[in-house]
Formats: sequence, C-alpha cells, structure tokens
Amino acid sequence: MGVLHIGTLQGGKPFTLPEDLGDKKIALLAQSNKGKTYGLGDILEELAEAQRPFIATDPANNLWGLRVLPDGRPSGLQVVVIGGDHADIPFEKEQGERMAELLLSTPTCAVIDVAFESQGATRRFMTDFAGRLMRTKPEIPRVVVLEECPVMIPQNAFGVQAQVCKAAVSKLATIGGNFGYGVIPACQRPATMDKDVLSQCEALIVMGITHKQDRKTVREWMEAKDIGERAADAFAQLGSLKPGEAWFWWPSEDRFEFFTFRKRRTLHPREMKKLGLKQTQIRLGDMHAFVELAKRELTKTSVQVPEGPIKRGRIPHEPEPPKVSLVRAAEFDRLTKENEELRTKLEEFRTKLEELNEKYNRARHGIADADRRLTSVREAFRSQHDALRGLFDLVGSSKSSGADRSSWLVWLEKAPKVGMKKMLEHLIEKGSATRAQLATIAGVARTTSYDYVGWILRNQLAEDNGKEIVLRKM
Repeated sequence: MGVLHIGTLQGGKPFTLPEDLGDKKIALLAQSNKGKTYGLGDILEELAEAQRPFIATDPANNLWGLRVLPDGRPSGLQVVVIGGDHADIPFEKEQGERMAELLLSTPTCAVIDVAFESQGATRRFMTDFAGRLMRTKPEIPRVVVLEECPVMIPQNAFGVQAQVCKAAVSKLATIGGNFGYGVIPACQRPATMDKDVLSQCEALIVMGITHKQDRKTVREWMEAKDIGERAADAFAQLGSLKPGEAWFWWPSEDRFEFFTFRKRRTLHPREMKKLGLKQTQIRLGDMHAFVELAKRELTKTSVQVPEGPIKRGRIPHEPEPPKVSLVRAAEFDRLTKENEELRTKLEEFRTKLEELNEKYNRARHGIADADRRLTSVREAFRSQHDALRGLFDLVGSSKSSGADRSSWLVWLEKAPKVGMKKMLEHLIEKGSATRAQLATIAGVARTTSYDYVGWILRNQLAEDNGKEIVLRKM
C-alpha cells in the first residue's frame, strides 16, 4: 500500500500517512496562523497525485489553490472547483443530491467552495449532499474533508436548519467509514466542533493551540484514548509550536510523532501577496470534460418511483409525474456565463484595489518620511530655539507686567494648546511681546503662531498695538 508524504520527522525521515484513508477519521486541529490550511493542502496534494478521490468543503475560499502553482500556472491536478470565485461549476443550494451523485459517478477530486454562500444555503446543500452520500456506497472509497467544520457540525446548533444539517453531516463523519468514506474534520477551535465527531476520530494532527477551552477539548480526547500520560510532554508543547509544526497521535497504530509539514507544491492563496501574484495572473487549467458531464447530469429530469404503501386512489406501480430539475440546460449555461462575468469583474475589482493599496502605501510612506524630516529639522534647530528663547527671556527680564497671575488661572486652564498657555504665561509675566517672540516661546512655526495669538486676541486677553501684543488689565 502506498503512502502520502506530507512532512518531515525530527530526525529528517519522511512523515507519512497511509494512502488509503477511505475508512479513517483523522482530525486536524490548529488555531489561526499556525498552518492548518497549508498542511491540509499537503494532504490533498498527495491524495490528488495518488488518484485517491476526495471531496473537500471549503468555507474559507482557499482550496482552489490546489489547481495553481505558486507562479500562477496550472498545477495539473485534476480537482474540480464547485462554487466560489474560481468555480468550474456554479454552486446551487438545491443541487446537493445531484452533486453527490455526480461526484460519486467518477473518481473525481472536488472542492466545494461555500465561502460566498449564506449559512442557510450552505446548510441546505450539505444536508442533501451528506444524506445522499450515506445512501450510496461508492465503488472507490472517498475522503471527505470538512474544512472549518464547526460551520456544519458545531457543538451547539441553534435553529431547525442548523440541527438538521448537523445531524446529516455528523452521521457521515461518525459512521461513514462503514460505507467507504474517510473523514478529515479540520478547525481552529476544537471546543466549538461537535464532540461526538471528535471522539470518533482515531487520530489527531495537532498544531499550535493556546486557548484554554481548546486545550481542554484536546486533553479530553487524550484521556478518552488513555494516552494522557504518554503524550503529556507533547501536550505541554502545543502552546509554543511554530507554524507548520505538529504532533501526530494515533494510539491504535502506536504512533506518537512530532513532524513539520513539507513545502506545498501548489498555491496557498494567503501567500499571493508575499509571492507578488495577482488574480489576473491565475490560470486554473482545463476541466472541460468534467464540466460537460456535469452539464448533462445536473440538467436531467428525474422520475421518482413511489415507495412504501400505495396511497388510496393511486394506480399500483404508477410512477409520479416527472420532477423537472431546477436547473435546466439553458439555466446552467446562464449561471456558468454569469459566474464567468462575476469572476472577471471580481478580478478587475481586485486589480483596482491592489492599485489603490499601492497608492495608499506610497502616500503613507511619504507622510512618514516627511514626519521624519520635520523631526530631524526640529532637532537640528532645537539648540538655536533654546538660545533665542533664553535671549528673549533675558531681554524681557528687566520689565514686569505686575499682573496678578491668580486672576488669569481660569484662562490658563482653558487654553486648548500648550503653546497658547506658554504665550499667555509670558504676557502675564512680562506684559507684552512681539509675535516673533511669542512664536519662539510657544515653539511653533510662524504660521501656526497666528492661530495661537488669534485665540488670545479673540478672547480679549490682550491687544495688538501694531508692534507688540499687550496684556489687557483685568
């Protein structure tokens, strides 16, 4: 039996998983920015290259990257994308059963991108989809990946639709192995996913986790598998693991291994900015044959034969009237065309957004550079400023206004700027000063000093005699 090479052990040897995951349940747990989706991409790359079909739900719009190399060229992996902004086939919430039948009819790897769908649409689709899978035993086992699984199998489901969806998907996740479905639930918050599903997982891939409740959930799984003591040291390291590092625990196979996920061969969309890759450079490659098959299968009419007891008034064995598919061929073509138009518009929008971001960053850097220069100029002239201020103080030291400072305290407290307060204090002490002197005392530019002096004059605290600003008598 072949293996999936997805990482490297501490000693440099390859870390592998069995190629046949069709009846296995392995959870992938990690908090945000610890490499969960990146590592999941490694697993799916290996499955696709080994021609082991999988079906991956993607609420985060990341897994379409399997079709693209880091430089934007097609990866060559035969992975059909359903829904999202890189769709081969448009997502239709009413087509859950038909889509399940289509994907089971061929050994196809598929990503169902629901990132742009409402929770209601996602739940309706997945309820029908999971139910149809469980009524069909595939000839070739499938791996079902539930990325961000709390979207479909939360610990607490509120509302009838959420509960029905959880029941259908949880059934697939817990007993699907008996029908030929392996399951990989992946999430950032283990505490928020269905505990029954997690308890049924025979193995865990655990990356960096620091949240108290999430660590408690992992600890409970360890204690249930009776590995608490054996993996105690590994559990203590979870909070300090770097992105890409992980512990693998598979008690029944006696595997307790620390490894690092390998470098992905395909694109992780979150790295596009770092790679300097734009949406307009993305080329997913051709899935024309499968799209044509989908067009034929999804637009067929269906005939439903009555099951169970014959209702009164119905002729025995008489089929019900044909139920016409909600998406006929013309409708399918229209949706496909609209999807392409939306993708084009979205790419144009992203290009404009990137251009605006570049302009914004240039402007921000220009402002920061101007601030740095202004600061350096201020520092360069600080000694001259201090000397001039000392000179003004010396020149005016011989005279005194004789004003009672206590009668001006209210205005000193009201001064909206520190520089205004300094100007007023100087006038209280000396009685008068030129505008240039007041600007120097306040430590502001000449233009700014006009506003400061204007505040003093508007409040009738001083008068301008044409030569100096003179303090008024209270």
